Amino acid sequence: MTEERKPMANIPPFGLRMQPDLKAQVEEAARANNRSLNAEIVSRLERSFVVDREQRDWEKLKDFYTADERYIVDEYFSGKTTDPTSGVKGEKLETDLVKQINRIISKRTEIMGEVIAREFDKRGMLTAPGNGERASRHVTPEEMKALQNAPPDIMPKVLECLSRKDVDAALAILEEARKKGEG
Repeated sequence: MTEERKPMANIPPFGLRMQPDLKAQVEEAARANNRSLNAEIVSRLERSFVVDREQRDWEKLKDFYTADERYIVDEYFSGKTTDPTSGVKGEKLETDLVKQINRIISKRTEIMGEVIAREFDKRGMLTAPGNGERASRHVTPEEMKALQNAPPDIMPKVLECLSRKDVDAALAILEEARKKGEG
């Protein structure tokens, strides 16, 4: 929906009235941004439409994550389902803002997965060779690294298996995800 922009000389002038203190602020911003008063007003007006669109996307994203949280609490924690991944269906949000937020959430989930795996290890719930025999079996250093770096979308299932000390099931989930990724 990009429209070719006309040269400013070909656009009829548009009179605009504004309070003197607002005009002074816009003039100051125009000088700071090395623009004309008109260019500063147009730039700020154009950005307001981007902000409006991002605000609508943000509201949709908040609604999605609120519904997702409700699903986990109402369905998964209550035992109505054994699948902690979201049962929430809806519009797929693919704007730049949503992608940025999802990357942040994904990275945070990855980091928390590693924290949880380390905490399991400290408490003897997951052990590497030589640390004692508390898990369902010894975990190799490679397996430990793979479990700590499980993709965020399968981390809840991996953690559920690890909480039961079922290392083999957790590794099977990782392997299945790897195969899906290759297929």
